[in-house]
Amino acid sequence: MGQASLRIDGQRLDIHTVPGSARMKVQTGTGQEFFFDPDRQRYSDAKDASEFNLQSLGIDRDRLSADLLKIDALRRLEVQEFNTGKIHPRERAILFDNGDFKYFVSIEKIQSLAGGYSLAITSQWKTAAHPEEEQYRFRACIDRAGLEQLQSLIERELSK
Repeated sequence: MGQASLRIDGQRLDIHTVPGSARMKVQTGTGQEFFFDPDRQRYSDAKDASEFNLQSLGIDRDRLSADLLKIDALRRLEVQEFNTGKIHPRERAILFDNGDFKYFVSIEKIQSLAGGYSLAITSQWKTAAHPEEEQYRFRACIDRAGLEQLQSLIERELSK
């Protein structure tokens, strides 16, 4: 899950992605929470049950919607590039190599989502028609807490 911040009408708003959803959770400096659905351009309360009234917070709905749609467009563009682009990780580790077949793992920071990371496992065959190409086997967006849990799991297994 990623996070961004906005300042609108003198208020700081923290924007969080909702895993598995296009919706965004918005938290105000006073602790109030509500959701924004960029596909429907609809605001709902923290329980996602009814329409949320931004006027009660003194926030310009049109301005907030425009800013949230910009964040959503950046997020979608980055995900699209990630899903369709060639694999060129800055750093990666080899998980398995038998001389003909390799598994790689890479972790990269996602620029449009503060605190978000891309975890990818790819494979490569020397005897394939295009041996220089890698194929995705697993991809996920995770946050720092997820990375720390993965690190902890690996450390526990290695200490046995």
